[in-house]
Amino acid sequence: MPFDLAEFNGTWRLRRHENYRQFLRKIGIPEENVDGALDVTTVAEVTQEGDVITWTGTTGGQKAVSSFQLGAEFEEEHLGGKKKVIYRWEEDSLVSSYQDWDGKGLKVTISRRLQGDSLHLTMTAGDVTCHVQSVRC
Repeated sequence: MPFDLAEFNGTWRLRRHENYRQFLRKIGIPEENVDGALDVTTVAEVTQEGDVITWTGTTGGQKAVSSFQLGAEFEEEHLGGKKKVIYRWEEDSLVSSYQDWDGKGLKVTISRRLQGDSLHLTMTAGDVTCHVQSVRC
């Protein structure tokens, strides 16, 4: 691993975004939820035991927990149901790949990269790519 996963731990506040609204729409987030997603604080806790990584994220009072092994497909809970995903390292980024987000073949990729106290996400859904920067609170 390029760095200790515990570096993701902390409270993150959305600072800036580009095309985030379009991305959320593309992955099927209901319009009434899009505006709320643009003003969020997320608390992340990442632990590792052996080769199992557990990522716990709490956003807007909703908690999501994912436990996975790098390179192994598993089902992750999302708004709208479970999605099959594979996590892997790509250089200095933790990347999750969903080959069929919507049951119609929509490919979604989320890349997470730390740079100091900033968390940079590049998210692609089909032909829509967005960039999000969050800062540690």
